[in-house]
Amino acid sequence: MKNTFLNRCRKRTSFKKLFGKAMIPVVLITAVFAVILLLAMEFFIYRDAHDQFMLNRQEMISNIHSRDVNTLGSGRLMSITAHNLGLNGYDVSIKGYSLTDSYGSSRGTVFGVLLDENGDVAASSREKFWVMIRFDADDKYKDFYSCDFDIPETEELRKELERISEDRENILYMKVNSLYVDKENLKMVPHEATVGFQKYADDGNKLIKEEQKDITINFEREGYEFIEVKGTSMISKNTDEPYPRTSFAHSIGTDCGIFDSLLEKYRPKANMSSAYFSSENIGTFVNEDYSVDSIKIDGKEYCLITVYRIDGWTSPIRSLYFRAVLIFFVFAAIIAALLCWRKDIFNRSMYAFEDYQRNLTNSLAHDLKTPLMAIEGYAENLLDGMMTEEEKTKYLNSIVNSVKYTDKIILDTLELNTLESRSGNKNEEFGLRQIGEKAFEKYKTILEENGIKLSFDGDSQVCADKKAVERIIENLVSNAVKYTEKGGIIKVAAGKKHISITNTVRKKLDVSKFKQPFVKGDSSRSGMNGNGLGLAIADMTAAHIGGKLSLTCSDKEFTAELKLK
Repeated sequence: MKNTFLNRCRKRTSFKKLFGKAMIPVVLITAVFAVILLLAMEFFIYRDAHDQFMLNRQEMISNIHSRDVNTLGSGRLMSITAHNLGLNGYDVSIKGYSLTDSYGSSRGTVFGVLLDENGDVAASSREKFWVMIRFDADDKYKDFYSCDFDIPETEELRKELERISEDRENILYMKVNSLYVDKENLKMVPHEATVGFQKYADDGNKLIKEEQKDITINFEREGYEFIEVKGTSMISKNTDEPYPRTSFAHSIGTDCGIFDSLLEKYRPKANMSSAYFSSENIGTFVNEDYSVDSIKIDGKEYCLITVYRIDGWTSPIRSLYFRAVLIFFVFAAIIAALLCWRKDIFNRSMYAFEDYQRNLTNSLAHDLKTPLMAIEGYAENLLDGMMTEEEKTKYLNSIVNSVKYTDKIILDTLELNTLESRSGNKNEEFGLRQIGEKAFEKYKTILEENGIKLSFDGDSQVCADKKAVERIIENLVSNAVKYTEKGGIIKVAAGKKHISITNTVRKKLDVSKFKQPFVKGDSSRSGMNGNGLGLAIADMTAAHIGGKLSLTCSDKEFTAELKLK
């Protein structure tokens, strides 16, 4: 009993409060998901990056071994090393969607250096200017020529390239019109160069911006000769362009500052007699794979040190991560909202039922109080004994009437509570008009005394539970007689599977709550004139047999219509 009472009296809540409380576990679950997703992304990104590192490392070693160092010279070897390391960075992708690469962040880089047996740099990936030069049609002198970034005269050119490269959407180009060349060491320094960029719209078709700048570098150094470029057709020999020809120049390799710091860090790890690799985490979401390999070229010992540093928190990864967390949060919030909505509907039905029970109890207590007070008053008068026999009889009749009224309330309430549990309707054929005429017979005297006119129109044969229909029509007739003023009109109309009873009223009534127990249509006619259960019983009985009771009211007429299936 205690639990039942507490459940009925529990504190009420709303959808907003339910949803607010439900969002606490949603936030916590999302936080746990975010941490797990972050760890999982870091694991898979670094695993994929390590696999690429090992593959590129083997390809680079194989490429270097395939070269003839004696014929190509250290400059050519440097070119091979720098291009392999500079071009083969990380590229972690999911179904073609690039997540990160070695240049996706200032924290990511690719580093490689080839040290000779004295520990000196024989070739490296240190950033340089590169250009391919062809001096004649025999390709005898076709090769890559490089320019170190440390040459002071190239400072303006380097800064202009850095400025343009800040916007990664720019398509950078550099054309060399003339240059200084050291053929023996495959070195060059641009003399007159045009540096520019193009930027296209997102669809890649429309050019939206283009800039270019001419730069002149004056350089004098022993071993360099001045060359004026005559053509740019590096691939096809079948052209009328004169020689020498050059390709478009470009800068590639490891940033000079980063290269120098990594060289200082890894030079002590050089080992000419063994090979090994390792991996370490050097910061939040920054991982560094490195290998030390012993290489023998033309009988000489070299040590190749390769480093791939990857930043696993680039813009594409952040975008993917936060979108995944947001989608998870929204999905969890939607589920929480649906559960709260379901709970709120259940709560509303429970609150409505509690209100119904409370109102039913209050109304029942109020309606029982009236006859009980009358019985008490009459009984006290009888106990006084100072009255005539006629007065005693009058009081006793009033007590009997009050008891009957109380008994009717109790019986109607019991009937109302047992309607839903009834089963096994017994259907039979009968006429609706006949049921209506029979129900009005007991009120014939009342109708005549109050001057109420009664009329019937139409008829309909139906197959239904006759006793249930009689009970419904009896309650509708009783309600119509009770609330029709003197001199009023009651009209009964029967049609196909329906019957309606219409009576005149003094004013328009709100019928929205008339089907609820103990709701009376006319508050001025309170007391023992009606208990407000008639329409409630009629409505529940109609629903029980598959029918429907409809109530409407205008300024002058109240209509109750029963529709049968």
